[in-house]
Amino acid sequence: MLALAAARLAPDVFSAVVAISPTPSFIRRPGWSLGLAPAQLAVFREQVRTDAPAALRRFIVEFNRGDLLAKEISRRLMREADTLPSTRVLTTGLDWLEETDLRAALPGLEVPILVFHGTADGLIPPAAGRWVAEHVAHGRFVAVEGAAHAPFCGREDFFVKEIRRFLQQVVPNGTGI
Repeated sequence: MLALAAARLAPDVFSAVVAISPTPSFIRRPGWSLGLAPAQLAVFREQVRTDAPAALRRFIVEFNRGDLLAKEISRRLMREADTLPSTRVLTTGLDWLEETDLRAALPGLEVPILVFHGTADGLIPPAAGRWVAEHVAHGRFVAVEGAAHAPFCGREDFFVKEIRRFLQQVVPNGTGI
């Protein structure tokens, strides 16, 4: 969401955006049923306030639920997790997710967008990612079969191949990466 918002504010800075499991609105609101219930976000915010490391561990397990590689990905992410930001920083990010609604802004976005979304994403439904790809001028949607909210984990070669192909198509001179 942050990359999409930034591209909307400064389109001349971006040649393209790769969005992984995006949504125009993290929470449900009038006219948008594909988000998290506001009460669920409030519970998570309180868990972060009281015990951020435990909240992160639960979050990692939850957003990988349904992924064919869930156990491997969860172990890897917990092992590789860096030091957590302060609780204030984390809750500010959650506040931003609650407040931000990009639905009206995305149709004016001219920057090419490559959207990856896991077919087993239980946090943000794949339909939200498809909506993003369909509501920007140059969107492309890639469903990642059997993946949950972190579809790039364990599928790095697939992602590199798809991103290179996309950038060769949309970046001037086909420079790609």
